[in-house]
Amino acid sequence: MSFFFHNQSQSTNYVPYEKTVVEKRAPTDESIRLYEEIKEKAYNSILDSLSVIDNTFNFKVILYKDIYSFSNIVRYLFTLNSKEFDGEYRTNLENLSNKQELFEELYNKLATTIAEQLITTLIKETKYGNN
Repeated sequence: MSFFFHNQSQSTNYVPYEKTVVEKRAPTDESIRLYEEIKEKAYNSILDSLSVIDNTFNFKVILYKDIYSFSNIVRYLFTLNSKEFDGEYRTNLENLSNKQELFEELYNKLATTIAEQLITTLIKETKYGNN
């Protein structure tokens, strides 16, 4: 019996090939400019969606003594963007001659109420308030 061995030699030939890869990137200054431009457009878009068109504010206030509780009551009425809001609160000021304290107290109460109403109105008027 004869065995035949066939031995093939395999050789790998490489073909020399060079390719130049050019990486194209934006210059750093240009990238920063584009980023700032896109950021500014995004901020403006957000601000446009939160705008209130017609801001008006009218205010009335009275201060009186309640004869039943012997306390001082501040009653106020204000119109903000064509909506009326009213309220009252009791003040602990014994001496009504100290008007500075009375005005500061009234200012703080009204500033809180107005801020709440403005934020509520803004949320309702934006497209995000309808969710």
